[in-house]
Amino acid sequence: MSQDKIRKPKPKTGGKVPSFFFDGLPAGGTVAIATTGIHDRESLRIFAEGWRRLVNLTTPETILVYGALPAGFNGYALGGGVAVKEYPTFTARNRARLDKEA
Repeated sequence: MSQDKIRKPKPKTGGKVPSFFFDGLPAGGTVAIATTGIHDRESLRIFAEGWRRLVNLTTPETILVYGALPAGFNGYALGGGVAVKEYPTFTARNRARLDKEA
């Protein structure tokens, strides 16, 4: 398949984050998310909506983030008293290691 025919998968939710996505998550506990897949404005918008709903519906004590958290999101969680701990991806860790060796 040629490069110009490859399409990114689109969410099947119409761009909205249903509240049932958060059913079963512990209120006031620790939750984990990943930022992989945020490649454009639309995916960032969907992530932002999900982030706000996660913080507001589950009121977590801690959010563990796999990948780099987009600018501004940490402040939103911290404003609600939520601790955020970021973990770099495998690729980011290897890039940082290679940069040190260069």
